[in-house]
Amino acid sequence: MSANEARYKGFSHVPVELGPEFIHGEKENLLLDYLNKHGVAGKPNATTMQLKWPNYFYFGKEGKLVSGKDSEGDKELTRMLDTFEMTGEMDADLIPDESLLQYMARMGTSSRLIDMADAIFANDYGNEASKIGLKEVVHEQDSWKYGEDYLVLDGCSFSDIVNDMAKGLDVRTSWKAKEVLHSGPCGRCRVVRDNGDSIQADRIIITVPLNILRDGDILFKPPLPADKVQAAAVVQQSNCVKVILRLKEVFWPADCWDVVCSDSLIPEIWLTPAAQVLKGIPMKEYYMVGFVAGERATRLAALPADELARKMCLQLDAIFGSAQNPTPCSKACTGFLVQDWSKEPLAKGAYSHPSLGAYGKRDALRYDSRSCDSRSFWPVYQASFDASASAFPQGIPIMVGLFCLYVRSPVTLVHTSASPSASSTLPGRPHKRVSTPASMAVLTPASMPSLPLERADAAGHACAQLDD
Repeated sequence: MSANEARYKGFSHVPVELGPEFIHGEKENLLLDYLNKHGVAGKPNATTMQLKWPNYFYFGKEGKLVSGKDSEGDKELTRMLDTFEMTGEMDADLIPDESLLQYMARMGTSSRLIDMADAIFANDYGNEASKIGLKEVVHEQDSWKYGEDYLVLDGCSFSDIVNDMAKGLDVRTSWKAKEVLHSGPCGRCRVVRDNGDSIQADRIIITVPLNILRDGDILFKPPLPADKVQAAAVVQQSNCVKVILRLKEVFWPADCWDVVCSDSLIPEIWLTPAAQVLKGIPMKEYYMVGFVAGERATRLAALPADELARKMCLQLDAIFGSAQNPTPCSKACTGFLVQDWSKEPLAKGAYSHPSLGAYGKRDALRYDSRSCDSRSFWPVYQASFDASASAFPQGIPIMVGLFCLYVRSPVTLVHTSASPSASSTLPGRPHKRVSTPASMAVLTPASMPSLPLERADAAGHACAQLDD
C-alpha cells in the first residue's frame, strides 16, 4: 500500500471528494442533461439536488451567523453583492486592468464587506481578491448563461458516472507523460512515459495543468507554438487546500450546508455529501469541508496538518457554539484529512483563475479545429482541477467544463496522466488512456473526482490497441 493510500484508507464510509464536487449552473448543463437522459447504471435513484448559494454568511469580526434569507435585510451586504453583479454589464475592453479588490474598493465597498467579497467571489474563483483580474471576471460574467444555483449529486457519486461512461474502454492508470513527439514513424505522434514506454497515435489531445506546461514537465518536439507558451505563463493556476473533518454528531442548523466566512481562517465551509445531510438521512459520521484557495491556501498549508484541523475546529466552535455548548465541533471531531493540491506532482495546484494581465490571451489555449489536420498536435486545452475553463470562451468552471470537453470532442476522452485521488475512500486518482477508431491519445489530469483506484496493465497491450 502506498503512502497516499494509507493516508486515505478507512477515513470515511462514503465517498468524500478531495477535488471538485459542485456542479455550477442549472441551465444548459450537459452533465445534468446526460444524467437525466442516460441515468447511471446500478444507481436507479441517481439525481441531483439544486441548492441556493451562498447558504449562510458568517461575519468573523462580529461573531454573527446569518442565513441567506435573513441576509436580505443587510443593506450593506446587498450593496456589495450588487457591486459584483455589475461586472456582468461592463465591457472588458473599456475598463482598467485592475484586481477585483481594487474594483470593490473603488466602488466604495466597506471594509466590513471587503473580506466577505473575498470569501464569496475570490476564493471561489481560486485566489485572493488582490490576485483576481477584473477584465477576465467581466468577460466570464458577461458570457455566463448557466444559472447561479449549485447542484450536488444525490444517489450516486461522480465515479459512478465516469465508470458508467468508461465501460468498454481500455483504461490505464499512473501513465505519466514526459515527452510528446510530433514527427515519428509514418508521421504519427508519439508520447513517451516517464519509464520509457511509449504510445503512438494520429492525434493527441493535451489537457494537462498549466503549471505542468509552465514548468516544462513535458518536453514537446517540436516545441509548442509561442502563443500557447505565453498564455500558459500569464494565465495563473493557483493552489487550493481542503481540510475535511470527520464528525460524530450534528451541531449545525437543519437547513445549513454551506457557510461563507469573512475575517476567518477558512473562507468557505460546507457539508458533504450535502444531499444526504439536507434530506435528514441519519449518518454514522458526518463530514465538514474547509476550502481555501490561492496564496492563503499555500500559507495555511505550511501549518502542521493537526494544527490546521484544530484551528478549523475552533472556527466552527465560534460559528455554531453556544453558552450551553461552546465547543461543539472540537467535541464532535473524530478525525481529519488535509489535501494540499500544490504537493501533488501531476497537478501542481488547483485550477486557473481570472488573472491580471491575461485578458485576451487565454484563447490561445483553446482548441481550434481550423488549425488541426491529421498530423498536427491538437492544440492545448487548459484543464486541471477546474476542468478546462479555457476550452470554452465563456470559461465554464469545474465539472460542467470537463463534461463539455468529453461530449463536444470528436472522440470519447479518458485520462492518461492524472492528479491524485479525488476521493478519500478511493485514493488513487486514475490516469487513463483509451484507443479510439480515430487513433487518439489523450493526456489529461483526471478532473472528475471519486475515481476508483485501478492498476495499470502492461503498456504494450495499450500500444497495440492504439495502433489498430
